[in-house]
Amino acid sequence: MKSFRLIAVGLMVATLFNACSKGKTGLQGPPGTANVIHSAWFLTGSGWDTTIAPNYGAIATFDHNAPDITQAVIDSGLVLAFMKGDPTTGLGNDVFPLPYSVGIGYGFTDIWDFVINAPGNIRFLYKSDNPWTPAELATISFRYIIVPGGVAGGRMLDPRKLTYQQLCELYGIPE
Repeated sequence: MKSFRLIAVGLMVATLFNACSKGKTGLQGPPGTANVIHSAWFLTGSGWDTTIAPNYGAIATFDHNAPDITQAVIDSGLVLAFMKGDPTTGLGNDVFPLPYSVGIGYGFTDIWDFVINAPGNIRFLYKSDNPWTPAELATISFRYIIVPGGVAGGRMLDPRKLTYQQLCELYGIPE
């Protein structure tokens, strides 16, 4: 009977050690975007508004529906915005992070910026001492990138300090 107990205890100990051993490591999945959300490039067209612009010290504002900008993103995430195209400088395909200023020292100043004025909306601002025409404003494209709070790697790299190309590469965003 003593040997039976010894064998039974030995089997239980072996079972415990075997049950607690680490399993096989799974295959590495494809690289992801760490929950980062990005919009497609969009033209502003004739959507510029001058009626609420003075509230921001701006000449015009452009509101864009952005359902992924939630209250949680506003409270703990990060929204970055970019502009593409500048018909007055000939840099039509260059990408500029917002805020963006041009013309300082050349007799004019244009400033492009954005605010998150409510969940689900991003408002682009245009300030100028020599405003563009409505036709010029209609040719500007924008896009935004949302980095939700708690995204892995957020403490290692500050997305606000990366170039547009670095952001696209880091988060797998098509340019």
